[in-house]
Amino acid sequence: MNLKDEKILSAWEEKQSITGVHKITGYNWQQIAKVLSTYGIVANDTHEIILNLYDRGKNAKEISKITGYAETTVHAYLPRVRPAYNENISENAKRIKKYRQNK
Repeated sequence: MNLKDEKILSAWEEKQSITGVHKITGYNWQQIAKVLSTYGIVANDTHEIILNLYDRGKNAKEISKITGYAETTVHAYLPRVRPAYNENISENAKRIKKYRQNK
């Protein structure tokens, strides 16, 4: 778990709303919804509908058509599939980063 996830989850325990978490952390609602989904927390009715359809094997495009929500909104509510950007960096990526810093 990274620091951002910890901040969001801690704020969620206190406020229990995406807006409340945003006010505490400053993160946008998409980031907050993504972290909550990743840790199995359902934030609201929209979130629940999207996760139920996802659990039944629907992909984001199908969920978008069924619910009428934009595909980007659906993606925001789905759990993270890949690790967060810049975490668990490979050895090769570290070498490249070091090389670029020394240019």
